[in-house]
Amino acid sequence: MLHPRFEALYADLVAAWRRHHDLRQERAPLPELAESRRRLDRLRNDIWRLRLALSPDPREVREMAFSAWCSTLDETVWIRWSDIEGDRYRCVCGETAARPVTG
Repeated sequence: MLHPRFEALYADLVAAWRRHHDLRQERAPLPELAESRRRLDRLRNDIWRLRLALSPDPREVREMAFSAWCSTLDETVWIRWSDIEGDRYRCVCGETAARPVTG
């Protein structure tokens, strides 16, 4: 079963893709197409980051710094090195938290 947040993001991504496709078919003005494309790219990135945090493949796990419990998603998530700044990290849910102390 997919995480509810993933399902919601996926539905948003499909809707954005369809909207962008329709705009291209209608030969919409360039600024409208550009904004549509930015939304589509943002949603693609968001769903990729969520998938990576919830279920990285074995190769991707080697690239992660650690895993942590996310109370917002009610799930253990993987944290990427690029999401760490000093003693804090940004979770895929958007919250920041203190980096765990290791041994």
